[in-house]
Amino acid sequence: MSLIKEKDNIKSVIKNQNFESIMKFLLKLNNLLFEPMSYNDFLNEVLVLAANNFKNINTGSILISDRKNKFSFVAVYGFEFQKVKNIKIDSGKTFIGVSNGGKINKTIYVNDVKKFYSENNHIYNESFTKNLEISKIGSTISSPIVIDGNTYGMLNFDSFEKNAFSEEDVLFVNYIRNHIEIAIKNKLYADEISYLTKFDKLTDTYNRNYFENIIIKKYFVKKNSFVLVYFDMDNLKVTNDIFGHHSGDILLKAFSEKIKDIKDNGDIVCRLGGDEFIGIFFNKNIEIVSEIIERARNELREEVIRYNNKILIAEFSYGCACYPNDSDNYELLVKIADQRMYKNKTARK
Repeated sequence: MSLIKEKDNIKSVIKNQNFESIMKFLLKLNNLLFEPMSYNDFLNEVLVLAANNFKNINTGSILISDRKNKFSFVAVYGFEFQKVKNIKIDSGKTFIGVSNGGKINKTIYVNDVKKFYSENNHIYNESFTKNLEISKIGSTISSPIVIDGNTYGMLNFDSFEKNAFSEEDVLFVNYIRNHIEIAIKNKLYADEISYLTKFDKLTDTYNRNYFENIIIKKYFVKKNSFVLVYFDMDNLKVTNDIFGHHSGDILLKAFSEKIKDIKDNGDIVCRLGGDEFIGIFFNKNIEIVSEIIERARNELREEVIRYNNKILIAEFSYGCACYPNDSDNYELLVKIADQRMYKNKTARK
């Protein structure tokens, strides 16, 4: 889109806003996508950028919906996040929901918040209003954030003054919200790509490429010892053949969650591929690591894992090798652990 056309678009919906400031907002919004930051930090930066381009704004927030249509605060402006981090609001009790008959489908504004609450006392949330000191808010404007046709969240701005907003402000909020929706979608996509370069999506453990090309190179140049564990799930192919691959995915998730539960901060778990995993355990000798894994194996075997009215059993074999005592070479260390895993599996048949 050309700058002239975008300028015409802005002027067609925004009469009392400065064109240059809006263009700076759009430029900064786009640049945020290239800055390394967490998703929540990104949303906070987006909210601050938007609020700074809106006149007479005292507070603001971005909320995101969950699968039960409850909205939670993820970014705030003008008040402390700690005060609202545990609050969830039913979609039907939001300003938009009440104003639109339960539907979160269009931007609304309320120019007398106290009156709105008195007329709709069924939505009154004492902990919410107390934490936000709702008595200070005279007006609010709220707009749905829609991603790929689905309600994703809400963008809210508040003023301590009554009658602070008009239909013109609805046009302005819709305009910046549209750009925020695009930025959020791009951020989610970029974060997913970044995640997949490091992690296995099914098990949320490191993937083989990142593990062998980044992590291993880091630790194999250090003198600190660690225990490398080679894991292999038992009978996963049989389960897949009988019940389908989804059943195998369930077992892989159950296994990976159990191994992640027993690792300490700093320990590492990687899915090599298929049913094979590697764990790196620091500050423990082989005997202690083996004891921990044996307990985990017994616990996992006792877990009731249901799939299509069937009970699945997750079992695995493992082998340990110590760096640098067994070897200071990664490939050889993995080979030693793999051989010990095979002996462990054979002995248990």
